[in-house]
Amino acid sequence: DILFNFYRIGIHSRIRYYTVVLAMTFLVSFGLRVIFGAVVGCLKIPPFILGALVKGKAPPAYSADGIELGAAVLRHVVSRDLSSGGVDNFEDLVIPSADGTRLHAVVDAGTRREKGKRPIVFVHGFPELWVSWHKQLERFAWAGHPVLALSMRGYGMSDKPVGLEEYDLSRCLVEDVRVAVSHAAAMGDGLAPLLVAHDWGAGVSWHYVCQDRTVSSGEVAGYVSLSNPPAEGFNANMSPMLAWASLYMFFFNMPVLPELI
Repeated sequence: DILFNFYRIGIHSRIRYYTVVLAMTFLVSFGLRVIFGAVVGCLKIPPFILGALVKGKAPPAYSADGIELGAAVLRHVVSRDLSSGGVDNFEDLVIPSADGTRLHAVVDAGTRREKGKRPIVFVHGFPELWVSWHKQLERFAWAGHPVLALSMRGYGMSDKPVGLEEYDLSRCLVEDVRVAVSHAAAMGDGLAPLLVAHDWGAGVSWHYVCQDRTVSSGEVAGYVSLSNPPAEGFNANMSPMLAWASLYMFFFNMPVLPELI
């Protein structure tokens, strides 16, 4: 009985110890996010927004009500030289990702495709949508390529999962790019697509194209990253200027305030 009591006391002590460690880790992490986010916010946020926040007047909440987020938006942005039938050459598409998340994309309708032309997949950055690529969609669809511009999860007409774990880079975001590439390959009669990405979409796409599974199966014919090197190149070339330009990431890791702004 005495040994059992010592054993029980020891277990309870370890439970309390680990509970305290986890609580302290959470508090330190939360505190650092608040501190760094506040400092970065003061450095990077325009003064008029800071002034409004100090006065307790947050900017009006964003609402997408009444805003066209699908292919129909091309009626307002389609290039004049491609306007003859250009808008009708595109349509909305919903692609289910590996975890069931519904991803919105805009694709060409197939009316101008030419056999043997390579499919092209476009992935946008933050905080953008598929429409960031409208000029490229028009130009390459006009040239006969199957084209697909993805709206990443959390953006536009794609599903917006609530849990942070549903934005896991390897398990979720990379697989979103994979299903878009797979669909584009089917649009091009099995021809491996060219992948083109920008900003955050480029960061995700680097992870995708560097996976052994992607390379060994030849899922993409090539990858064009606009503005983003791979993570190894980013870290190796870190400089004061690059660090300054990247400070906004600390701000968006801050709780509550980024959502208000």
